[in-house]
Amino acid sequence: MAGSVEAPRVQPIKPEDILEKKIATIPNAILQAVNELIALNWDGRCAEIKRCEIFAKYAKISGSLDDRTTHDRLIDAHALDFEFAYQKEGWEVHYEYPGMGDSDFEPYYTFKVKNK
Repeated sequence: MAGSVEAPRVQPIKPEDILEKKIATIPNAILQAVNELIALNWDGRCAEIKRCEIFAKYAKISGSLDDRTTHDRLIDAHALDFEFAYQKEGWEVHYEYPGMGDSDFEPYYTFKVKNK
């Protein structure tokens, strides 16, 4: 086509850019939910947040259903893999999840201020 402008060539991602790119894939409503839950559960030393609390808060913020389909969609999209984003901001984050056969165990995150 005469006069058409070719789009700029896409370049491979640089290692130093990956954290910002990954953070951009986490829905704002997830980050907002986690932020609110950290504030709500903060005891002066740490905050523990159950995964089900994040799902419920996300649903309220985003207007989506708090159901298995939404949970699976978020898990499949790695939307709950946000630990590194908070670690980058000065948090120590640990995710506790059930072992084999622990069907009653509700996964949870622990947030503490990182020691410098």
